Order: sequence, then C-alpha cells, then structure tokens
Amino acid sequence: MLKSDKRIDIAFLDVEMPGLDGITVGAKLKARFPYVKIIILTSFLDYLDEAMRFHVFRYLPKPLEKSRLYRNMKEALYQISIDTKPVLIETANESVTRFADEVIMVEADKHKVKVFAVDKIRTPTRDSLSP
Repeated sequence: MLKSDKRIDIAFLDVEMPGLDGITVGAKLKARFPYVKIIILTSFLDYLDEAMRFHVFRYLPKPLEKSRLYRNMKEALYQISIDTKPVLIETANESVTRFADEVIMVEADKHKVKVFAVDKIRTPTRDSLSP
C-alpha cells in the first residue's frame, strides 16, 4: 500500500504485523493519503494513543463481532463517499471534476465566484452555478 500510486480509501491494519507495525504504516498512509480511513483491528489496546495521533478512523479490539465490523465498515464507506464526492467545475475554457476533498474553498464576491482546488484556482461560468 505504501508504494501504490493509486488512491487508497480504506485500510485494515493490525498493530503487530511482519515488517512494519500497523501504527507506522497507518501514520505513513495518513501522511500520503489524508482522507484514508484506517481501521485498526488488534488485541493490543496499549497503542490507542499512538493511533489517535494520526487520526485513526476506528481502533477495534479483537476478537471482533461481525456486526460491529460491518457497522464500522459502513460508517467508513459513508465517510469516504462524502470525502470523495465529485464536484463539476465549469469555466469558459474547461470543465473539470474534482473530488470534494480536493476543493479547498469557494469564494464569492458580488457576482464572481472562485473555486480554489488543490491544483488551480478557477472562475466558474455563471450558468454553471445554477442548482
């Protein structure tokens, strides 16, 4: 996962894994993919504070009941759908789609709007702002 060029949305980790531990992997994934939802499944409850430092989505103790796992997966998937909702930005010269998490802010001043995304500032056409 750490070497992947693809966007990672959700990761299930254990604290004790061969090679790198789950806390190290989780922190590195969060640094590379800020909106990744990391669920730690572990028998080691002593690492919760370390996991909270990189904003782990859930820290679940083993053994884990299926219903609890499914409930937390559903919540993670819902949060991912919010974070990755596509936003269409139409300007006079281009139409681009960015994910909601790539839009930093929208600024409105009188009748002009600017959309600040991670890659560029765009001024949408007035017609594209209709509901």
